[in-house]
Amino acid sequence: MESHTKAARAKHAASSRVRSFWMGVITCFLFLICLLLILDEFVEQPLSNKHYLSYLFTAVFLLIASVYVLFFVLLDRKPAKKKEKKEVINASRRGFLTLSTSLAQTSTVDGVRRKMGEGIAAMTKKRNPKSKNPILPAGAVSFEQYKQLCTVCGACVTACPLHILSPSLAFENLMLPLLSFDHGSCPIDCVKCNDVCATGALEKITPADKTDIQIGYAVWLRENCIVIKDKPCHKCEEVCPNGSIQMIQSGRFQIPIINTGRCIGCGACQANCPASPLKAIYVEGHKEHRKS
Repeated sequence: MESHTKAARAKHAASSRVRSFWMGVITCFLFLICLLLILDEFVEQPLSNKHYLSYLFTAVFLLIASVYVLFFVLLDRKPAKKKEKKEVINASRRGFLTLSTSLAQTSTVDGVRRKMGEGIAAMTKKRNPKSKNPILPAGAVSFEQYKQLCTVCGACVTACPLHILSPSLAFENLMLPLLSFDHGSCPIDCVKCNDVCATGALEKITPADKTDIQIGYAVWLRENCIVIKDKPCHKCEEVCPNGSIQMIQSGRFQIPIINTGRCIGCGACQANCPASPLKAIYVEGHKEHRKS
């Protein structure tokens, strides 16, 4: 039955196109005859203003009719619009049926609200914390000096053994090498990026110098920490290279306390934090590096 209907529609569309074609041919033919008559009248004798205007209006009318037939009938513009409208209506119907089905599967209004609330929370909360300031390698001194002297040659990026130094994709810092501790930290005894920098953007320092340079400080996020969910964890305290983080008792939990005056911002706590999908601790960078 459906195939028969489709065949009938196709046949009707084909016959409509044929009729439209002949309508266009006839209209063009009439327009051509009218134009020839005007030219002939104009050559034989001068036209009066009245006759001239009548011929001109006739020609314009036939020209408009020809354009209408050619562009709106032969190119089948109107049926396309109807078809598009029909598709929009069908999509709306499908959406209404899907919504009705999902609502029918939930027995109470509270159940619907809970489902919507969980979906919104899943979309809005899954964001890892990010430093407001760019995190620069030790030896950069300040963001302004680093940006001015760095030629984005990429030597430091290539030399970084843990691949935590990468070109920035932000417009204001485009291709400027910056630190990211999502998957690794900056060892306090590594100064390879400083050794290969040839422009002075990263000053030559020793591992001993690096232990006294604060490139940033750790920030703890209580709501993301797994200890609040009654899961004991001391990872950030264990991996901190200079004892800047200590766990203390707070009620029934042991929570981390960060000594920001001692923290050098190496990122070991952030890289090793077991909280997922959101980290419970991250490094906030300093625009100007400090001494710890």
